[in-house]
Amino acid sequence: MLFDIEPKTRREGLFDRDNEVDSILNFIRGRSRFLEIYGIRRVGKTSVLRVALNEVNIPYCYIDARTLENDFTKRRFY
Repeated sequence: MLFDIEPKTRREGLFDRDNEVDSILNFIRGRSRFLEIYGIRRVGKTSVLRVALNEVNIPYCYIDARTLENDFTKRRFY
């Protein structure tokens, strides 16, 4: 679906973002420890990340921090 407002999870749902997905996959496969994805709102950062995570064959945990409470702490997370 082209104009779905939810983040994409498959590469077919993205348009012209293959370089970004491949960069994230290379980063993950290189065993690096820290990845930062930044940009203005609503450009597809979450979609690119989720597509890459779904294509890599390693376990992962995805947490949408927007749904956490305002007083959420690291201790509560653990």
